[in-house]
Amino acid sequence: MWTLDPNLGKVFAALCEDAGTPFAKTLLELAKNKRWGELFTMKVSPGDYSSSIAYMLDNSLVDFLRKLDVDVGLNLEEKAEEAFYASEHQCLRTNLRLSKFESNASLESGDLRIWDFIAQARKNMRDIVGGIPDDLDMAFGKGSTFCTKAPLTTVPDKIENGPSSTEEALALLPLFSRTAWARSLSLRRRYTFPVVKGNRFDTVTKDSTKRRGICVEPALNLVYQLAVGRRFKEKLMGYGLWLQPEPEDPLIFLRLGGLDLVRGQPLHRELARAASKSGRHATIDLSNASDTVAKLLVKLLFSEQWYELMSLLRSPKTFIRGRWVNLEKFSSMGNGFTFELETLIFAVLALTYAQSVGSSARLGQGIWVYGDDIILESDLSEGFLSVLKYFGFTPNERKTFTKGPFRESCGGDFFDGDPVRAHYVKKEPEAPADWIALANGIRRLEKFGSDFWNMHYKRAWYRCLDQLPANIRRMRGPESLGDLVVNDPNPSTWRVRDARKSGRTEMKVIQVYQPIPEVLPWTHWHAEVQLAAALYGAESRGVTPRGAVSGYREEWIPFL
Repeated sequence: MWTLDPNLGKVFAALCEDAGTPFAKTLLELAKNKRWGELFTMKVSPGDYSSSIAYMLDNSLVDFLRKLDVDVGLNLEEKAEEAFYASEHQCLRTNLRLSKFESNASLESGDLRIWDFIAQARKNMRDIVGGIPDDLDMAFGKGSTFCTKAPLTTVPDKIENGPSSTEEALALLPLFSRTAWARSLSLRRRYTFPVVKGNRFDTVTKDSTKRRGICVEPALNLVYQLAVGRRFKEKLMGYGLWLQPEPEDPLIFLRLGGLDLVRGQPLHRELARAASKSGRHATIDLSNASDTVAKLLVKLLFSEQWYELMSLLRSPKTFIRGRWVNLEKFSSMGNGFTFELETLIFAVLALTYAQSVGSSARLGQGIWVYGDDIILESDLSEGFLSVLKYFGFTPNERKTFTKGPFRESCGGDFFDGDPVRAHYVKKEPEAPADWIALANGIRRLEKFGSDFWNMHYKRAWYRCLDQLPANIRRMRGPESLGDLVVNDPNPSTWRVRDARKSGRTEMKVIQVYQPIPEVLPWTHWHAEVQLAAALYGAESRGVTPRGAVSGYREEWIPFL
């Protein structure tokens, strides 16, 4: 049976004791009695609180440990598989419900309004994405593919092997044959393309009570899925009014039209903050959004050419628990265009609904979508939620806010304009770098002034610093340096000195705890692989596997 690390337990106890609320006392009692299953499933609702401070105190506790990847006996893998099948059944019901609109010959009078809605949504989709591209420049992702698993997921590792593919995606081999990857395989006389029936089911940690299902795609499918996703990003950004944004202010362009999936998160957070005060906009979140995009919905909304191209690239089946399952969903998380596809679908449905009720709201002007994070005018929210339900989606009632003082979007939580986002511990701290990151997370809870932080969080912060060697504990600096230093707003605590050259002060340097990335030399791979990887943008100094750190060192770096 898992139990909490004692030092992390001291931090949590300090947080609970200094919060001093009845809820905090309940959580501390559960922790002392090692009732982890109960503790991790505790929740708070902003609707139960009358002030941002009261909500912040309890929410920062209930969410503090929730994202730990630990086994507390909740059968998370089994629940993730159950969720996979539940989503498939939901998509099947959606496909059956929409099947009559594939051909409008047998529509009843009550269906005509829905048919008109679908026809307008299809037109809006066409206006946004246009026709299919003449060419696709493939792109590499950072994760695993059907035949490559961590840690062998770097670009040269993937180029080293012939790409796995579904039978349908083999139609793109003429396009693939013109790539540097194909040339490297030819030079090494590697002509095999493992053909698989689809993707394979896997899970990743969402929090201590849930693992999220993902599906790992074949490599050939994935590199062109990513290319389609990139094309969708470009189309969404360019739709509507256009002005070149100032680099330091991404909000300017986004308020004039279009949706920016590269820099859209700061805008969503700012909109959620403003909406929590004004109530003008609602924030909508969906449960299992990507897994409930039904095949027929995609077919109805996209042109025949786009549907055929995406169908070539999608996986028609998923390998789960030893067997292949035919998919009712169109794509899942793991597919390289799923995020952009769901953004497009929700944006088009929202835009079409606004048009149908005579609203002037447009994308980037009253309607904003980033994946399944949706913001739109509050007056439109009730009707739009009904539209989402009809087309097969399930609003997450716990994370959808259409009234009241709370809104959340893209990692920003706001109560009457105040930021109330908690800090999540995603792994139990072991090394000094982990304790620095935890201390900095607690420091970021300083959202209601230093007196509030000193009263409720300072003692927990010091308990993190107690775990650091004295020389590392003294490496303090501003929040802008991230976890290279212990964040401290007091400049007098920073270890800063002048950097001198020929007796003249040029700049200041600050002492930091610097990670040393693990770098694999190019000699690990064939010369042909090295050349192809270089053409895809790999660095000449070598290859760093995802997240690989060989150690840390104390270092002085330039600081302005």
